[in-house]
Amino acid sequence: AIREDREERLWFASADALWLFQNGRWLNHPWPRDFEPMFQASDALYELPNGELLITAADRFLLFDPQGSRFSSLAPPAERAIELALGQFPDGRVVLRTALLSPPNGSARLELFNGRTFESFLELPSPASPDNKLSFLAAAASGDLWLGTSTGPLLYRDRKWQAFTRTDGYVGEAALCFLDVGEGRVWCGGLDRIFEYDGKSWRLVRAGFDRIHALIKGRDGSVWVATGYGLARYF
Repeated sequence: AIREDREERLWFASADALWLFQNGRWLNHPWPRDFEPMFQASDALYELPNGELLITAADRFLLFDPQGSRFSSLAPPAERAIELALGQFPDGRVVLRTALLSPPNGSARLELFNGRTFESFLELPSPASPDNKLSFLAAAASGDLWLGTSTGPLLYRDRKWQAFTRTDGYVGEAALCFLDVGEGRVWCGGLDRIFEYDGKSWRLVRAGFDRIHALIKGRDGSVWVATGYGLARYF
């Protein structure tokens, strides 16, 4: 994972350490001994509003304080377990999925973490059960919220969740990543295809990819697509 912070420093999470590149020099911070960096494609580095970094590695969540060069484990909310990070809002708060410790996987919900406190955000819809893997939660410029699941995207609008089927034009197997491309349109990347939603229906943008990991819009309006076989550009 790679992250540029607000001070224009570059942070890299590798198998052996958290690396910092600043002023042409490299500095590494070895991981704590009890931390196993079993990184997956969905893991990330997040810069929190208080300046700390949140590192996700499978089911582990680690905080790093750049000022004191200290690592610490992220303590979950009372009587709950943190299951995964789903994304970050523009104000820096990270979206986490949590569940009650007892019963196991009970009452899953979304919480926002600002670096100091947790805020209960949304109860997950019934389609997003523990058997339905979640991949992201993102906010569009319109204020709509999008949740990526292994069965497709869910839209949260007017306090209601909406699922999409083939009759709506979404024929992908999963929703793995999201991008607001502007003018009321959003893109959703799946296992091998990109779909566009215009507010009414879905259409296929392009197929033939090998698992789409991320979508990023460039300053020139083009879209960069990170896939299992490399990087592609759409313009």
